[in-house]
Order: sequence, then structure tokens, then C-alpha cells
Amino acid sequence: MTANHLAVLPPSQSNDLNTPLPDYVGMIDVLLSGMSNNSKRQYEHTYEDWRKWCATAAIQANQLSAPNVMRYLQSRNLSRATRQARIRAGPRS
Repeated sequence: MTANHLAVLPPSQSNDLNTPLPDYVGMIDVLLSGMSNNSKRQYEHTYEDWRKWCATAAIQANQLSAPNVMRYLQSRNLSRATRQARIRAGPRS
């Protein structure tokens, strides 16, 4: 897990210290452990591009919504196959 992976984790929504938080780090580790190196690189590339776009669009990378994803995809000059791959890889959250 890299610092980039941790940057997408949502902040705690609870002030109750007894409320367990979901194991986001564990979920990401499990997801990545089952992927080939090529798939990991594709996810990393897509996520980095998403983060850069989010910075220019003044939204947080973990603000995933259909309108934000559509704006991101439409802002890129991508082939149909690449768009489909980006949707599958998706911005991680």
C-alpha cells in the first residue's frame, strides 16, 4: 500500500471512538494482491490521472459520483477501449 492509496481513504465520519471504522487499507490490499502487475499498473495510472484531474476540477479524489466520473472521462481524449478500461479500473475509493 502506498501513500497514494491512503490518500483516497475517507475521513472518519464518527466522533464515537468505540465505532469501528471499515478496514479500507485491508480491502485495498486484498484487491491489489489478486491482480497481475499489468493490472496494478493500469489501476495506478488511472488513479493518478484521476487525482490530477480532481485537483484541476477542485474536487476531492474520493468524491466519486457519476457526474464527476463522466466529466473526467469526457475531458480526456481516449479511445472507446481505453474509456471502458478506465471505467473498469475506475478511480479507487
